[in-house]
Amino acid sequence: MASGGRPLYRTLASLSRVNLLRALQSGDRMTVAELAAATGLHHNTAREHLDRLISAGFVSREAEVRTSKGRPRQLYSIGQARTDPRLLKNIDEALRRSDQIRRLLRVDDVITPPTSVPGSKTEIKHDNPRTDQLDLLDDHMDRCGIDATVKQEAESARVQMQMQNCPYSTLAKAHPQVCQTHFKLVQDVLQRVDGPLEAESISPFADENHCTLDLREAPGHN
Repeated sequence: MASGGRPLYRTLASLSRVNLLRALQSGDRMTVAELAAATGLHHNTAREHLDRLISAGFVSREAEVRTSKGRPRQLYSIGQARTDPRLLKNIDEALRRSDQIRRLLRVDDVITPPTSVPGSKTEIKHDNPRTDQLDLLDDHMDRCGIDATVKQEAESARVQMQMQNCPYSTLAKAHPQVCQTHFKLVQDVLQRVDGPLEAESISPFADENHCTLDLREAPGHN
């Protein structure tokens, strides 16, 4: 659940918020005025949507560092800093929850030590980074209200996630940027752990029942 008990899918169900995220995914920090101009929103409306995205953890805000007098501008960027205690707490909780589920479903997982975030807030290490990446991605899909299942061949470097019952499907059919914006969010989720998997492509509406997300092991990853 997002902050305040709101499911994340409600945050992403607004095309205006999706477009704000898409604008920020260029990697540049932007002001409210710049984002309003980029998305065609009124200045106050853009600020309200940004506040919602910040509350859900999709966007960060910080004051501009100024060397001259004057009120610093507020700059917005995608996601949270990797050292943000809130982000580290969310990652730790997601991995612990996934570990508990695996212990219930598969006996062999009982012998796997529980994952945890170490005392240092600058690096995240776990026993099985590949599994941790998939756990975080599954948690993300669950919080977004998407039913997702992973399919992979034994010893294969490729993984496919099938997504069903997407709450954004109606919006996405009319606005393809919804799926591309979500794909960028998936890439960010996978990068939260130093694991081998990266998002290769997304296929919206692969058939009438589901979309697919293709993952692969990054070339040269140790």
